[in-house]
Amino acid sequence: MTLRPTFARDAFLAPLVAAGYRPVEPAILQPADVFLDLSGEELGKRLYLTTDTEGRDLCLRPELTIPVCLDHVAGGDPARPASYCYFGPVFRHRAGASGEFVQAGVESIGRTDTAICDAEVFALALDCARRHGLARPRIRIGDTGLFRAVLDALGLPAAWRRKLARDFGRIDLVAADIASLEAVRGSPASSYAGILAALGGADRKAARALVEDLLAIGGHTTVGGRTVGEIADRFLEQADLKDGARVPAERLQVLQAFLALRTDAAAAPAALSDLLKALGTPVEAALALFAARTTALAAAGVDLASATFDPAFGRRLDYYSGFVFEMHDADRPDQLQVVGGGRYDGMLQFLGAPAPVPAVGFSVWVERLPGAAP
Repeated sequence: MTLRPTFARDAFLAPLVAAGYRPVEPAILQPADVFLDLSGEELGKRLYLTTDTEGRDLCLRPELTIPVCLDHVAGGDPARPASYCYFGPVFRHRAGASGEFVQAGVESIGRTDTAICDAEVFALALDCARRHGLARPRIRIGDTGLFRAVLDALGLPAAWRRKLARDFGRIDLVAADIASLEAVRGSPASSYAGILAALGGADRKAARALVEDLLAIGGHTTVGGRTVGEIADRFLEQADLKDGARVPAERLQVLQAFLALRTDAAAAPAALSDLLKALGTPVEAALALFAARTTALAAAGVDLASATFDPAFGRRLDYYSGFVFEMHDADRPDQLQVVGGGRYDGMLQFLGAPAPVPAVGFSVWVERLPGAAP
């Protein structure tokens, strides 16, 4: 891709540097296992893989957030405040497009003023996009942390909370999960319902040992090619999911109403408060953070009425933990994402930090900006 002169690295980064972000250039080759563990199968199958002389799996960096954070952790106290910006090539297999393209963005690490930091990073992303030609951004925001708080407050069985959290960001999968949960609630008791009920919520290790013992007493070592241990795990999974039969219908209705909510960001705090007030204390902290962020966004000059709040919108990447956002070009027919970002407080701990570290950032698909050359 050929970039116009205004998209030269230094010129692009100048406003970000002026805002206090230090330019960094992580290594092109990165440890592959980190991306496979954090980013999941969807990104994993697009990696350009190789090995070093010691047989370790490496990849060309497919994005820049993880490399920036790896370097931050390696550079000293992971909790230290730091602000980084970047502009450089990343590499992914892409059908019908070059596997090398330019990504730019920022990462703000270590700041504890969560709502204000979220708002400042979002405002900087919006300014960056507009500075490079995105005159009519279509903006969507969400909050992964609020979704998790709602799941916890509803008192859903652990297996269903894990399943819904894993599928969050894919409305089709979440809808299928809720339909399955409704089906479990209405299904007749099975012939082994008593055993499932007894095992549901039990200590996992002890329950697995019990099921293995029962199978062994029956003389089973394998069934259908599966080992006793594999059968026990499947049986316990069914026990956990059958535990959903005890979920009251009104809890499912609250979850469905929450996920169906669509409103502009200015009206979202009041709408959420009305919808979730019955859940009480368990969601108060998440709602308070959401309201504080909305206030901070308005103070940063963001037109909240122009952004859509979508509770079902989230990142499938496991490390996102709170505020998420994306921007599209309303004038572009393909409607591909131009800017995406959010909060990922849990990622640095996965990368070696001794505890979670506050972090938020955004990335720009430079080739999709209106000012990029075709």
